[in-house]
Amino acid sequence: MTATGHSGGLHDSYMTVAFDVTNKYQPANNVQLKSHCNFRQFNDNAYHRTETKPTIGISLLANQPVPVPELVTCIPNSGEYVSSVVMVAEVPVGDSDPSNNAAAWDTVTGK
Repeated sequence: MTATGHSGGLHDSYMTVAFDVTNKYQPANNVQLKSHCNFRQFNDNAYHRTETKPTIGISLLANQPVPVPELVTCIPNSGEYVSSVVMVAEVPVGDSDPSNNAAAWDTVTGK
């Protein structure tokens, strides 16, 4: 899984981040994609808020030929901006390499 891009900027009313989800070796059934948005305030470095997004359930073929795009939309409150977005795949069985089951996008790197 990788974060591939975003729409929106620091001062926009929302930001959408795209993640590409892929699979290798064997089918992945009933995968749960869990994501959350992290927010900061413009004038308060100590402020931090996290919002959990609804879980996305998917199944993937073995050696998925094309990445499956999944979008996460974050809506900051007044005075906030989206500081990062995280997505984690929970694979119920047969995951040969769980180290690649998470991806993040953040404002510092823009990736």
